[in-house]
Amino acid sequence: MHKRWLIILGSRRAGTARPTNGAGRARCPYRAAGILGVSLLFLALLLAAPVVRGATTNVPLAALTVSDRALVRPVVEHSTLRREYAARTFRGQRKQFEFLMDHMAACSMLSEALGLISYRVVEVEPNRTFADDRDGAQGFLQQVYCADGERVYYVEGTQQGMMQATGRGVVIVKFTQTAPDTIEYTGKMFVKIDNKVLAALSQIFFVFVKSSVDKHFDHVMNQPIKLSALALDEPAMLRECIETMAPEDSKALRPFAETLRR
Repeated sequence: MHKRWLIILGSRRAGTARPTNGAGRARCPYRAAGILGVSLLFLALLLAAPVVRGATTNVPLAALTVSDRALVRPVVEHSTLRREYAARTFRGQRKQFEFLMDHMAACSMLSEALGLISYRVVEVEPNRTFADDRDGAQGFLQQVYCADGERVYYVEGTQQGMMQATGRGVVIVKFTQTAPDTIEYTGKMFVKIDNKVLAALSQIFFVFVKSSVDKHFDHVMNQPIKLSALALDEPAMLRECIETMAPEDSKALRPFAETLRR
């Protein structure tokens, strides 16, 4: 559509002399049309509406605290992007997976000790952690809801790239033990990009942006999933690793270590 407008705005009849600026230099109508076309596109981006407004979110807003609800509601009700993930399964037991999902800082301590990641999540206050993955992304993750088979997290952070994007997100994970050694989970992610221009661009180039959103969702899930599988396959190795960690780290993981004893 924008290309069509540029053609219409820049067209001129064949054989028509170019107007001059009074000093004998011709003005290019194509250049003027191009500037006007870009201006119209920029205005359209500024006025673009989010993809999802007022959609059914299935977020338990009524069950959240007043302060957590104030964080979550604007994201899920006025999200820029929304992703839903079909059921997936992995090897693990619920008692270990739940501990790791509820203690992201402790989860990262063990993941770092095993060489699965090269950075550490730091708990800045109860249920709120900060992380810098040293690959352009940093921010806070806060658990706002914990129920039987369901967790909800609020995320805020920045992503470095060609342009720096700041935004907020809500991650919903539902899970159930479907077999003694198998857990099934589904997920949803709502993202609200703070910059209006970048938010509009993310809608136009959704096919490219969604891969980044999916990557962040998988990043939240990967470490608890990997460690849950190791808890089944290599419990003695994990216990030994925890016992040799720094005293503070070992203490944080002691409840998890207890679940590894058979």
